[in-house]
Amino acid sequence: MAKKSITILLFVMGLLSFASGASSEIKKIRIANSTTVTPDSTMVERTIITSETLKLPSPEDPSQETLFPEKSRNLAFSHFTWGAELGSSIDLTSHDMSTFNADVLFGYKNPAINIAGIGVGIHRSIHSGNNFIPIYAVVRTSFTKHPSLLFLNIQGGYSFSTIGDADTFGDFTSSLGLGINLNRSRRARSYIILSAEYRYYSTLHRESVKLDTHNIYMASLSFGVSF
Repeated sequence: MAKKSITILLFVMGLLSFASGASSEIKKIRIANSTTVTPDSTMVERTIITSETLKLPSPEDPSQETLFPEKSRNLAFSHFTWGAELGSSIDLTSHDMSTFNADVLFGYKNPAINIAGIGVGIHRSIHSGNNFIPIYAVVRTSFTKHPSLLFLNIQGGYSFSTIGDADTFGDFTSSLGLGINLNRSRRARSYIILSAEYRYYSTLHRESVKLDTHNIYMASLSFGVSF
């Protein structure tokens, strides 16, 4: 009886020892992430998937949001800028040329220059239905690299006009104004501009649309957003 009890005790201890060894081996396999064991007891290399393996973009990496992913960076960190404006111009010479204006602009920017580029607009007369399409160069600067409330706006170009029954023609147009930044962030900026505009009409064009002057002066107010 004693021999049988000793035999059973040794058998139980052997089972416990085997179970302990198997548990230890399982833990080693879990810790060794670079390898795994197949049913035929061969060692197979495992690929560890990490953010570096997948090359996942960092949330703060500016190169991931681009117009040309392999060529350029986020507009907030580049020198390219574009914007759009809505506004109105009031004819100060009483020739019924007050207009409602819509413009888009494209160009270069840096900390001191808001934009140096080109713009194109559609300016439609409020009462007569005449159309003016200005194409112009534009420079806006605050003359400082630090954030500024005010900036200078200078524009000059050519305006294609369709007035009454006359054929479309073009003449010089320019604008000088003062801008006020309403909101400014890394990605976008909103502003208003109060400007004095000037349009010149040649003798031929003045006679074709029956104007009694070469010069039209206007006051303009515009609201814009740039990126």
